[in-house]
Amino acid sequence: MTLIRSLIALGALTAASVCVNANAAPAVAVLPAAPARDAHALEVERFFMAGIAHFNRGDLEAFLVQFDEDIRMYAVNSWLRGKPALRQRFGDTFKQFPQVKMEITNLRARSETPNTVTVDFEFHTFPRGTGPGYHGVGSGVYVKRAGGWKEVMEHESVTRRDAGI
Repeated sequence: MTLIRSLIALGALTAASVCVNANAAPAVAVLPAAPARDAHALEVERFFMAGIAHFNRGDLEAFLVQFDEDIRMYAVNSWLRGKPALRQRFGDTFKQFPQVKMEITNLRARSETPNTVTVDFEFHTFPRGTGPGYHGVGSGVYVKRAGGWKEVMEHESVTRRDAGI
């Protein structure tokens, strides 16, 4: 109801302005410019999507490059701590599901500090490469180290399972 009142008030102000300024040149609405995309956020988005491309090829070692040695990841139903735990988990995944594919939608990266970028995203994982899959949301924290960006924490939650999974 408050929104409706605000819109009515805005309409009334606009109408009053038009009446008062009937002889003036028409006003041109100036909208604020969209914020410039942050270079660090763009770097991390590209880095993140390169990791997904490696995942989709089943290239375990290339996929793991994006993760810090001390990564903390909550994936599906448990915490994984350290790159060796990720190597085991995803190595097993690639063996069990050699055609596994992941699609990322609505990836958003945001610089929090000059050397920290957070991401949030939606994912769709298809164990057989196509067909039924898992759908969910995730977020991560990337830190700029001497060797480049590294993901130090990630959380993924499955929000839906397709029939047939």
